[in-house]
Amino acid sequence: MELGVPLWELIFAGYSLDVLRHAEEDWPIRATATDELGVLGHCRNLLSLVSMDSLPLCYKRLGDRLASLIESLDDKAVEDEEAILADHTSQLLVLVSDVWMALEREAANRTAFVTLPENEVEVDDLLQDPVHWFGLTFGTVFSPPMSALDDFREAAQCFAVGFAPSAIIFVLRATEDILREYYRIVTNLPPGRKQWRRLMDELRQRHCPPSLIALLDELREQRNEVMHPGRREPDLWGDAAAKLALLKCREAVMRMIRDLKQRARQG
Repeated sequence: MELGVPLWELIFAGYSLDVLRHAEEDWPIRATATDELGVLGHCRNLLSLVSMDSLPLCYKRLGDRLASLIESLDDKAVEDEEAILADHTSQLLVLVSDVWMALEREAANRTAFVTLPENEVEVDDLLQDPVHWFGLTFGTVFSPPMSALDDFREAAQCFAVGFAPSAIIFVLRATEDILREYYRIVTNLPPGRKQWRRLMDELRQRHCPPSLIALLDELREQRNEVMHPGRREPDLWGDAAAKLALLKCREAVMRMIRDLKQRARQG
């Protein structure tokens, strides 16, 4: 699945690219009265964009170079608050040109979406790194299915643009995928085509934490509403409900991970 790019990220990075391609040696590194970002702020805009999951080639080619330049400029500005670009100018101009070409090659094939300002902060980490946001770790006691990670990303994007019902649907579906993997590890049995209720009935017999079971039961009820649109209550499917579903699903996933770690320690 090819991920989209937030439109505002493209706008900010595009503005910074346009500014930096005219960089001169006497430009201040820090923000000024005439440029509230400064060279450092513009460079960070570029790094923010190329570091997105949706632009892996850009990051592979340019992420380390941008980060290294930012570190050098930051060190220079710490020593002297009025430091100017000076001998870093040619390095910056080459890097800006490379970013421009890389974005033309990769971003041209990506869709762009608009994030509602009131929702942006809530999903930024989830969009960029669903593994970290949900407290998941590959290769330890648990490896999340890729289908779940894709659905978590879809949930975040839907929430970001105000499609609350779709966000709820995707995050519940992703959580069910995680539950099925949790069941497989706890019971040492394949989940097969078992329904959510059947999985829960068997997990109750495996001494799973009561608080986790209660939360998963609550999410199962909400999932049943998803499967039967006629039972949905409109007031419970807005932005607030979607945000709550994201947080509850994250809590459920993190509790499953904690239980697996405890079981692993106990042998």
